[in-house]
Amino acid sequence: MRIISCRCEKTFDADLPEEIDLDREPEALEAILDGDFLAVTCPHCGERIKPDIAISLRSRRAGLTLRVLPEGERASWMMGTPALPKDVDVLIGYAELYERVLIVDDGLDARAVEILKYYILAKALEGAPEAGETPRVLYRGKTEEGKLSFGIEGLRKGELAILALPFDRYEKALKDLPNLAANEPFSSFLLGPHKSIRVLESL
Repeated sequence: MRIISCRCEKTFDADLPEEIDLDREPEALEAILDGDFLAVTCPHCGERIKPDIAISLRSRRAGLTLRVLPEGERASWMMGTPALPKDVDVLIGYAELYERVLIVDDGLDARAVEILKYYILAKALEGAPEAGETPRVLYRGKTEEGKLSFGIEGLRKGELAILALPFDRYEKALKDLPNLAANEPFSSFLLGPHKSIRVLESL
């Protein structure tokens, strides 16, 4: 059981797991993509809640061992990364979990996708130095033409820019991955448990 807080300022117990075996519960992947993962209804006010809680996800078939942390723990994670087994990948917040499921579903390597996101972000910052916040780049899936779609938030307030890259850009990033991972800044976000360009925000 987990204690869940609602916006109505009440708390309640919810039967939510600490860990999910995706091989036994593949429906969890669909729930993540549908936006209904771990959703519960507050018994006090009836509001549907998607709690931001820590959970582990595993799949031997897909070679996945994920530890998902709440978005509220991002700062503390960045300040002191605890030791974890080598096979554990850390994701922070629902957006990163959703993105990773898309990446796995599309048969891509998450590290190569992060390399592409790094290049996209660097280019975006060149063209929008007035951005008031650190822009975020998120993978949005494959297009019907087989390109890789990315969303860029934070360049302009309230706007989302969409960019589609040819698949050969991904193939090049995958080929270059070993050499890039040996050097900064790529090693900072490709070699640790949290394989995300957001690691660079704390450097």
